[in-house]
Amino acid sequence: MKDHEIVAQYYDGNPQLEWDRLARSGPLRPEFVLSARYLERYIRPGDRVLDLGGGPGRYSLHLAQMGCAVTLADLSAGNVRFAAEKARQMGLPLRALQANALDVKALEGERFDHVLCMGPLYHLLKHEERVLCITNALRLLRPGGCLFAAFIQH
Repeated sequence: MKDHEIVAQYYDGNPQLEWDRLARSGPLRPEFVLSARYLERYIRPGDRVLDLGGGPGRYSLHLAQMGCAVTLADLSAGNVRFAAEKARQMGLPLRALQANALDVKALEGERFDHVLCMGPLYHLLKHEERVLCITNALRLLRPGGCLFAAFIQH
């Protein structure tokens, strides 16, 4: 089984777990609150945002609540379904699609004001894959746009 299949299988199994991990209350609350505050410095209502590897949509839905046009793309079909259902429940517009950060053909030709890459770099262990992920994110970013990335240094 390939690395990306293992990651997708893990997140397909329980999207609620990742959603709860970044809850607005609880032990990891600071991660979400601090990240959201930083995003809010640069992202404005009406901006087009791509949440590449957006998981169950915690950041996507926060930005949609701000009035952004958000596209969530995630490797896990379970995460994509979960995020789309949360958006429906909250009455928020969200474009959600299954896509691998290493292969963004489904988004070819699109440009976004901001690209979030808050998840994929945690799971990409090979240097070449991390470079490809960031290259793809930058290709989808409009000139002058902002790329937000989170990672663990290997």
